[in-house]
Amino acid sequence: MAGLLCSTFIARSTEITTEITDVTPVQKIMMMFLAAIAVGAVLLSMPGVAVNGAMSWVDAVFMATSAMCVTGLVTLDMGREVTTAGHVIILCLIQLGGVGIVTVATLIILAGRRLSIEHEDMLISTVAVAGSTSARRVALSVVGYALALEAIGAIALIAVLPGDLDWADRIWQSVFHAVSAFCNAGFSLFSNNLQGLRHNFGVNIVIMVLIILGGFGFINLHEIVERIRSGAFHWSRFSTFLKISIVMTLILNGLGALILLLVEAGNAFGALPWSEKILAAVFHAVAARTAGFETVPMATFTNFSLLILVLLMYIGGVSGSCAGGIKVGTVAALFASFRAFARNDRNPVLFGRGLAYVTQRKAAVLAMTSVFTIFLGVGAVDLFDDGLSQHATSANNLSDYMFEVVSAAGTVGLSTGITAGLPDGAKLVLVALMFVGRLGPLLVIEAWATSQKPEQFTSPEEVLPVG
Repeated sequence: MAGLLCSTFIARSTEITTEITDVTPVQKIMMMFLAAIAVGAVLLSMPGVAVNGAMSWVDAVFMATSAMCVTGLVTLDMGREVTTAGHVIILCLIQLGGVGIVTVATLIILAGRRLSIEHEDMLISTVAVAGSTSARRVALSVVGYALALEAIGAIALIAVLPGDLDWADRIWQSVFHAVSAFCNAGFSLFSNNLQGLRHNFGVNIVIMVLIILGGFGFINLHEIVERIRSGAFHWSRFSTFLKISIVMTLILNGLGALILLLVEAGNAFGALPWSEKILAAVFHAVAARTAGFETVPMATFTNFSLLILVLLMYIGGVSGSCAGGIKVGTVAALFASFRAFARNDRNPVLFGRGLAYVTQRKAAVLAMTSVFTIFLGVGAVDLFDDGLSQHATSANNLSDYMFEVVSAAGTVGLSTGITAGLPDGAKLVLVALMFVGRLGPLLVIEAWATSQKPEQFTSPEEVLPVG
């Protein structure tokens, strides 16, 4: 029922925004996300429906934004305070936010009809594919891959979940966690997230695979499938984007897991046998790149490990996926630019391909904007939680705020446990960060940018001292 209500609302909102001629495609994307969040907040705030008791409007907006932006930060206990109806509403928002609200709207409203050029541009911009790609094909591929992989993941979870569950609970928990994992949302039906399943290798592995696939990029999944079908599944045939995605995913997950294992083997993982220490290290390295599930409480990690997790959350997954962060392509572009500068090369190169100037500029602007956003976010949360607090006795420190802000901006969902206790002002700051993080800072900037004016003349260049 909740899914039908959300789909109906999204369909109507698409019709309305399509009729507005002065709204750009990027602005339409933002409007649709805001509309879905508003509907979700209204549904969640209905007394006695979504929660056991009452929910403040700030918490309703926070939970709806967290679900729609596939983040996973929560202000309520998902196991005790949120009802089954609330779980369904949250799952509906996760699916819409993960697959892409514009993609879903396209299938609902324009099935069987030719898309306008403007709507194609809007759809393509949300999944980071080439402009020459058919928008209808993109929409069908995105939804097809998502539903297929979520179904396979749910079936796998049914097989590996603890045997003391009845079939109804087993199926529901499997479906919810499969969707949450693939969409990189990090929401769990349990009060302590997945801490009670830290010993279950089957559940951990299935969740990790779904997280990686959901954060790998739909265009990459499509290319892999096409390469297998055509018999051209060879490294030399892979696109540069796919090569970067594979290499960066292996490096980040591998190094992250190794560092966590070395640092936390005698600390957060100290009570676990070595096989489970390794499993926990790999799981949290994977989850930190925007899924937000945890099998060991974040509050037990050392500050050094939290710093590593902050870095992984900041980078995130692959462009055009359910993941957040500045994306691995951005990091690869920055690395190529650094290497070219260090070698005094004229152009940055990745896998034998020169890097376009527009890519270099976007990577630099995105990294700088994200750092600036995080800096402001930490300051704002600290101000609301301590400086403007009526009691001014907050036990949280700057590292807690940093972790929470990066988690929100990267749409991750990991927390050291301070989310529910934050004042309303700090929660609204996190809401804004989740929204910007899901859409991407560049998309938000583009939404408010004026149209480009033709240059009348070329300004003379100036070489400034730098460094």
